[in-house]
Amino acid sequence: MGNKETISLWQLFILMLIFEMGSATVIGIGGEAKQNVWIAISLAGLIGVGYIYLFITLHAWKKKRL
Repeated sequence: MGNKETISLWQLFILMLIFEMGSATVIGIGGEAKQNVWIAISLAGLIGVGYIYLFITLHAWKKKRL
């Protein structure tokens, strides 16, 4: 009952990256942007990478505290 499973930062990064890419495929990013779709996809990708960095930082901070 006391076993705690943890994942590495690399595993967390890959898990979140695959989730982001998969959800972008299902939802379809930038459909209304027409010719500027590359800007919409780039912006969404940067925001997604920012979220991944935030969660990895929080995960590392929590791991240090335990």
